[in-house]
Amino acid sequence: MRERSSLLVCFAAIAMSCPTFGFAQSLKGKVALELSADKSVYVWGENIWLDVTRVNLLHDEVVVSGEHHIGIRVTDDSGRRVLPGLIVDYYAIPYSVPPRSNVTESFRVDHRNDTTEESPGARLLPGAYTVWAVLGDVTSNTLQVRVIPPSAEERMVAAEIVKKIGRWKSISQAIQDGKALIQQFPHSVYLPSIYSRLLSLLSASDRSFDRTDELMKYSMQFLETFPDNGEAIVALESYVIGLRGKLGFPHPQGLDSQQARRIEEELSRIKARFPNERIKRYAGNIIKNNQPR
Repeated sequence: MRERSSLLVCFAAIAMSCPTFGFAQSLKGKVALELSADKSVYVWGENIWLDVTRVNLLHDEVVVSGEHHIGIRVTDDSGRRVLPGLIVDYYAIPYSVPPRSNVTESFRVDHRNDTTEESPGARLLPGAYTVWAVLGDVTSNTLQVRVIPPSAEERMVAAEIVKKIGRWKSISQAIQDGKALIQQFPHSVYLPSIYSRLLSLLSASDRSFDRTDELMKYSMQFLETFPDNGEAIVALESYVIGLRGKLGFPHPQGLDSQQARRIEEELSRIKARFPNERIKRYAGNIIKNNQPR
């Protein structure tokens, strides 16, 4: 018994000497969270994009430990949680927020409580929802979001999307169907989802020059049509995949300096063409991730 007590005392001493042992880092008073959405009313099946901003309240850099991640919470109008908290990002290593600065990221709400029918995107039943974000012991402002039923015409469009590019068997046929859906339903609320699925299909298909040209073409069409939509990140990433294909990437060791410079020039041109904060942020992050080997 004496040996066991001694071990417990030693264990407790070690724990007390390590401020992070067994205790989560407190971010209260250091970091604030701000949550915003593109709009407050969505049609069933539309993707819901949120911007989450980490604001450094201090004059010094704040290092956030790797144990912390941003979580999105969604409750219905009766206060019931739609699903357990969704982890929308995760950092296995510490990251920093510059002094008196902020870092914004966009996330798609993938919560769903409609298990009866497939949809083009988010699957929240029509109703009223409260949404907020958490980071450790810090909570953001809350947003009120309403999901409304689709019209009979939009429900038909949703069924076509799921049938033709949701449950596809041939990727080539699905690509052709995706292009046709864009032409067939140019005013649908689900058009961003059609583009997003088509770009994913083109990105996953063979890397022939024809496919590369199509990938860049439809990516740019999306940006021209929906510059403020959260799916712009899909369009920008797809555009860069196409550009990499034209530059001869992938290379076993990554981009060379000339390829990286070309990608930066193209993204800088896009940023100048679309003076939109979300596109600027997306493009800036992609540039950082496309450094030469």
